[in-house]
Amino acid sequence: MSFVEEMIEAKIAKPKNNSVKFCVMEGREAKSPVRAHSDDAGIDIFAPLDMEEVTIQPNEAYLVKTGLKCRCPKGFAMFVMNKSGVAVKKCLDHGAEVIDENYLGEIGIHLINVGKEAQTIKPGDKIIQVVLLPVGYHMVEMVTEAEYARMGETSRGDGAYGSTGNV
Repeated sequence: MSFVEEMIEAKIAKPKNNSVKFCVMEGREAKSPVRAHSDDAGIDIFAPLDMEEVTIQPNEAYLVKTGLKCRCPKGFAMFVMNKSGVAVKKCLDHGAEVIDENYLGEIGIHLINVGKEAQTIKPGDKIIQVVLLPVGYHMVEMVTEAEYARMGETSRGDGAYGSTGNV
């Protein structure tokens, strides 16, 4: 079965327990993650209510400890994505973040100020969104370069970094 077929099957054959379960950590105050609209892909995550206001200077980063934990359904992971309004208006980006189904700790959000002005995060501010996606657990196999070459060409080949034009 191909990766695409597995993803389609995972989407169609939903697990019995297909909800993401969030909890607020003991001793913390946090807003519940929500979808702004029932058919939004992203689940909005907020700065915790018990955090101090923080200012992120240009070209600096800050790790927001959300006070939340979550459980993803089997075969799924949550991927952190920018909120378009936060990215455009505040120039805040996020670091690479994947919340695996087997991770049980606090969700931390790595925010990076890529703009030219300092940005302030206040308790309860909407900061990021997470998207639940099916994942495939394929084996990782090392091959020689000769074996790799025998696998054949693709339509893209080794084109990278703007090879498709209009960058």
